[in-house]
Amino acid sequence: EFLDALLRYDGRGDSLLVSSCPSCECPGISGTYRCIKCFDHQMVCQDCCLQRHENLPLHHINVWNGAFFEHMNLAAMGLRVYLGHTNCPMKKEPSLLTIIHTNGIHRVVIIFCGCGAAIHPQHQLLRRGWYPATIHQPSTCVTFIVLNHFHLQTLQSKLSAMHFVTAIERETDNMGLVSVKDRYISFLQMIHEWRHLMMLKRAGHGHDGSGVKGTRAGELAILCPACPHPGINMPSDWESCPPSDFFLHRLHIAADTNFHMKNRFKPGVHPDPGLGTGWAYFVENKEYKEFLLGYVSEKDISTCSGLTALDLANTRKSMGLHVTGVGASVCAHQGCIRPLGLGDLQKGKQYSNMDFIIFSSLRSCTLRSVLLSYDIFCQWMKKQQARHAKLPPMLHLNPNTKLTGVIPKFHLPAHKQQCHTKYSLNLRPGSGCTDGEGIERDWANINPAALSTKEMGEGSRHDTIDDLFGDWNYRKVMGLGKSLLHLIPCTTS
Repeated sequence: EFLDALLRYDGRGDSLLVSSCPSCECPGISGTYRCIKCFDHQMVCQDCCLQRHENLPLHHINVWNGAFFEHMNLAAMGLRVYLGHTNCPMKKEPSLLTIIHTNGIHRVVIIFCGCGAAIHPQHQLLRRGWYPATIHQPSTCVTFIVLNHFHLQTLQSKLSAMHFVTAIERETDNMGLVSVKDRYISFLQMIHEWRHLMMLKRAGHGHDGSGVKGTRAGELAILCPACPHPGINMPSDWESCPPSDFFLHRLHIAADTNFHMKNRFKPGVHPDPGLGTGWAYFVENKEYKEFLLGYVSEKDISTCSGLTALDLANTRKSMGLHVTGVGASVCAHQGCIRPLGLGDLQKGKQYSNMDFIIFSSLRSCTLRSVLLSYDIFCQWMKKQQARHAKLPPMLHLNPNTKLTGVIPKFHLPAHKQQCHTKYSLNLRPGSGCTDGEGIERDWANINPAALSTKEMGEGSRHDTIDDLFGDWNYRKVMGLGKSLLHLIPCTTS
């Protein structure tokens, strides 16, 4: 019965029982056109079909030729899409536009407004929810619906743009009988811009008097509401609390490296500057690179950890790579990436890279106490004060802030015995049940995107990873209430 229903749905249905168009009921005019996207799926005449689709230009139409259904373009049927204001007395000449939508790639005839009140063509398209691929004389657009759909899909499942565009091309023609022009490169550019615009929009910069140019370093990052923020979620007299209560106002962060997030070296490729590098989670690129120039001969960190062999195995395969991984500084409790707490690695866990990343994430910290969880803290802290003095002045830790450290609980057993008592979270007052391994969950979330970002240009990669971690922080914030409610029994038992 279900199979019969499917076959009937694909066929002409009730149109066999009527001799005229069921919409206009004009005698002698039968219904031969149907829309496969409209809910009623009714077969009507051409005029009625066009009338129904005046504001639905991206639907697929089939026409019965007496033997089978053929695909028919609404533009070929005579549909024209008018842009600009209603009843414009001075319309421009019709032009053909390619629109990428969720149900395929469409060719639409549009007419721009041409009167004195006309706005720029790109704005006429944007006001209809169509994002142009170019500013001047746009010939290709993608709908906001598609951009939002892909954006959410790639945030959740790390879907690649190539697979997404290929699926849309198959929606257009799944038989390979129609030549569909490749829109992959155009789509990459548009989704890159869309990610950037969404970050600006959600950070409130559409209503900021300083505009986009007034964006400050790290300002687009989503902050962890559970971390201590003076003037926001801390008592006004927190600075005068007794030393025994310092842990209540302590910032607990975790640092680690990820060697899955590589980036391939591509000689001869045009520069690919980021649209907002340094505005969210990645450190400011220019300052970071200038700092690292003084440490090109630095050797990899030697560590007492038994996990060193695994790290070396990950870093040996660096031939032909521009970036061997990323280092990060995150909130140790919730796992939120810290503003300006992400940076590229060029060779293993070098001190210089991680020094810059860790202290960049603390550049605005005014708290008295910071606890750092790092799997090689026992080695990293050696000569740390001397290295700290060589950092750019803007990264120098507040002189009133005391930085101490621990080793995450899973990594600690692989260290020497002397580390077990000195850097154990179990023996650190005020640490509660924190395991210090939360950053590993950040890596598990981002790693499925590694194959896509490995082939990207530097700027596109930075903006994409910023966007992915922005969604990670957003979901952490949205789930904080449920998470804390779930953990209450653990704290009261």
